[in-house]
Amino acid sequence: MNQAMEYFLWTRQFDNQKNHMPVCRILKAEYKVFRMKLSTPPTSAKTNEDKKDLLRDGLLLRVTLDDDTIGFGEIMPIEIHEESFSEAELQVRFLLQLMNGCKVDALLPLLNGSFSHWIWRNFGIPPSSIFPSVRCGLEMAILNALAAHCKSNLSDLLLGINNRLELRKCVSKNEQRIEICALVDCEGSPSEVAHIVSELVQEGYSTVKLKVARRRTPIEDAMVIQKIRETVGYSINIRVDANRRWSYAEAMQFASAVKEYKLQYIEEPIKPEHNIIKFCEDSGLPVALDETLDAITGDFINHLQRYAHPGITAMVIKPSRLGGFENTARIAKWACLHNKMAIVSSAYESSLTLSVYVQFAYFLHMKNENVCKTRNKHIHDGIAHGLGTYKWIKEEIMDQGLKVCVPHIGGKMGASVKDSQNFIENFCWDSGRVLSRFLGNEEIGCYSVKVGANGLSSCFRVKEAGLHTNVKGAVIISGSPGLKQKSNRRIRQAIDKSRANLLMSHGLQNFLKTWYSTKLWSR
Repeated sequence: MNQAMEYFLWTRQFDNQKNHMPVCRILKAEYKVFRMKLSTPPTSAKTNEDKKDLLRDGLLLRVTLDDDTIGFGEIMPIEIHEESFSEAELQVRFLLQLMNGCKVDALLPLLNGSFSHWIWRNFGIPPSSIFPSVRCGLEMAILNALAAHCKSNLSDLLLGINNRLELRKCVSKNEQRIEICALVDCEGSPSEVAHIVSELVQEGYSTVKLKVARRRTPIEDAMVIQKIRETVGYSINIRVDANRRWSYAEAMQFASAVKEYKLQYIEEPIKPEHNIIKFCEDSGLPVALDETLDAITGDFINHLQRYAHPGITAMVIKPSRLGGFENTARIAKWACLHNKMAIVSSAYESSLTLSVYVQFAYFLHMKNENVCKTRNKHIHDGIAHGLGTYKWIKEEIMDQGLKVCVPHIGGKMGASVKDSQNFIENFCWDSGRVLSRFLGNEEIGCYSVKVGANGLSSCFRVKEAGLHTNVKGAVIISGSPGLKQKSNRRIRQAIDKSRANLLMSHGLQNFLKTWYSTKLWSR
């Protein structure tokens, strides 16, 4: 009963009956290509010498509703994504054509399967077939458009008015902010890295994250941590990220050498994730998951139960890698209910995405705080979100990026909901750094083909999008002319609808388990 009540606290409540109805339609969906320059290659890049790593190409989405309100989204695949930039752009070209005229209703900000149902209902394709970065950008643009329609910001939209008013009774406007973790390039000697960290501490950062498993031995990484503690003391949180580059023995060697230095956590120390619990128990170090979450498909909750061990203390969640805010919110909710930190992290996106992440992180903080109060538990300290990549941006999509600062003497480096909303409201579609390639209402080829043989007939309707597609032929597998009796067709429709709901609600694995247990496969 307690767990059911806690899940209920995460669910946005409707303000009134009219919120069940569609609020508007998408009048137009379009995109442009933009280019952003980094000052240093991403830490996930294979080499730090390739100048191409400094340039990031992205897709800027604009969704216009029928009341002329606008929402922006961003898609920027990088090497940690499975999809390439060209693949993402091709998918966007197709999806944007399907979006024109689609109804947008107040159910979407629930982030509880609502977007998945919306995709299936309007596009007729499995939500899992959309690339993670593409779905994230689509959700971002639609949520921003809905927020503008409601004359609100994204965090307020997600909270809902009833929850928002209740949660904010003791929160002033100036306190609506989130803390940011600094990302440190670990190249250089231990003294040089420690000096960089000390400068960040003077700026106001109370949490830093360092990449490890890039030096010759784990002991050399441990020496860097030792030097940082000798330089800045124990007043800051230190996180390290190995990106699964160590063997079990190497990870244990590092753990033994840094035990006394009080790491907040070590992120993804080893590749075989089935050994991660063993590492927690043998090393005694707190662990965070990142790439492990990216690999989860289907039923998130079922998979996450494997990692309920108290030694796993944090979930590093990248919306662009997990497939949008809906999937990310589900993982964050699970983390909160299992007393783990949910760290929103960027993947070297522009200040547009960072501004949205600030509001999303604040929404998660408010929901987490509500659950902790109900359970009479203390909320986690040191939840600094992984948005420090803004320091690595040399040329932004706009002249001025997201404002990040220390609000007062003794405060911590962070960003406010107000400043992030100002950036979104003043965002310029016609920025000079947007490249020439643009897609608006592209013409789509539509074809209808009738086939008849042996007294049977069928009709195929095909839509194509893109510059070089055409359909040359089709092969039908396990096809049939259908059921003759109307009553049987109704029964089949009900069964198919039930199976579709099972697939959408519980994921592919549970669906396949049910499907292969039917009589069809017992013959």
